[in-house]
Amino acid sequence: MPMGGDSLSDGEVAAVRQWIDDGAHWDEGGATSAADALSALENSTLPPDARDYWAFRLPTQATVPASATYSHPIDRFLDAARGEAGVEAAPKADPLTRLRRAYLDLTGLPPTPEQAAVFLADTERGAWERVIDQLLESPHYGERWGRHWMDVARYADSTGFEQDYVRPNAWRYRDYVINAYNKDKPYNQFLR
Repeated sequence: MPMGGDSLSDGEVAAVRQWIDDGAHWDEGGATSAADALSALENSTLPPDARDYWAFRLPTQATVPASATYSHPIDRFLDAARGEAGVEAAPKADPLTRLRRAYLDLTGLPPTPEQAAVFLADTERGAWERVIDQLLESPHYGERWGRHWMDVARYADSTGFEQDYVRPNAWRYRDYVINAYNKDKPYNQFLR
């Protein structure tokens, strides 16, 4: 909002909030395609050399490198880049190592011996997908990843240092963040 201008009325603020909640669609004016955007760029006051910047170029379809080892396109690109750099790919991790990595990444905790035994005994197709789904549904997932958000927001239960006073009801925000992660709350709703 411009400095010194009139504030929006409550009705105008509500209308903008509703527009954002509805997806913030903008149907008038502006570029409607990449070609329109490039055309507008050509008529802009940008210096000609700035137009060569990657963000101002139309995306092109890349040719996926051939690979006898990998079927996924991303793996093929990585394999080609490793080949150009003369770097060998690490061998595929064994199932127990992969399980441990997944647990530590998603929950911050290693699997118990019982959890590892159950996973290793599961020979049905989709065992890996099932364990990932279980980890994402675990309350520890929100605790692990909510911690990163709370670090950025500088959350603490107390003021710390010399005056270590407890902040009453600070736990409510912590629990809100953890629950938001566990419920996969959309970002725009999380920030309300």
